[in-house]
Amino acid sequence: MSQDTDGLTNPFQAGMQWAVRMDKPFFVGQRSLRILAAQPLSQVLVGFVLADDAAGVPKECHLVIRAGELGGRVTSIAHSPILKRVIGMALLELALAAQGNAFRIRIDGGVEVGAVVTALPFYDPAGERQRAPSIADRTGAVA
Repeated sequence: MSQDTDGLTNPFQAGMQWAVRMDKPFFVGQRSLRILAAQPLSQVLVGFVLADDAAGVPKECHLVIRAGELGGRVTSIAHSPILKRVIGMALLELALAAQGNAFRIRIDGGVEVGAVVTALPFYDPAGERQRAPSIADRTGAVA
């Protein structure tokens, strides 16, 4: 994956408000974040899966189109060998951002491909693989 946030993205859009302690006496950018926190979100960062990559695969910064208008942009995209499909992240308008919503991405040549908003993380959301006993534990071998 690539960089999903930039100088135009704030922690509230990225679902990272937990990383900012607004109760500190002062930090650089605090005033701006307080102003942003008081405003309604216009876009949020979501995960998506490509519905079908037969027509082509989007690139970073390809546009999400909603009723002929701009509805967001792809921030990162990659083929997942484990999931055996194309996954990505996009900044989407709130109206498009609900899990399960289908949307269109305009790729090179003006072709549009379908995508669906999906839950994050893409793989092993319960962390079962991380907590699984190691091979040595299962076989009794010493690692």
